[in-house]
Amino acid sequence: MTNIELITKALLKLGVINESETPSAEQGIDALAELNALMEEWDEAGIRLGWSEQTDLSETAPLPP
Repeated sequence: MTNIELITKALLKLGVINESETPSAEQGIDALAELNALMEEWDEAGIRLGWSEQTDLSETAPLPP
């Protein structure tokens, strides 16, 4: 799953976008920054998922299966 696919699923669940929409470029960039921050917080709290900071929405999200 790519970063943008993960972000799109999250925004759909949150009701930010509907099933016929895709995140805008700004939404994608903002969401990726928030995702990076969340994963850093979890890592600092001892919840380690192997996440590394992401800068490209089209890259594969570094999460375990």
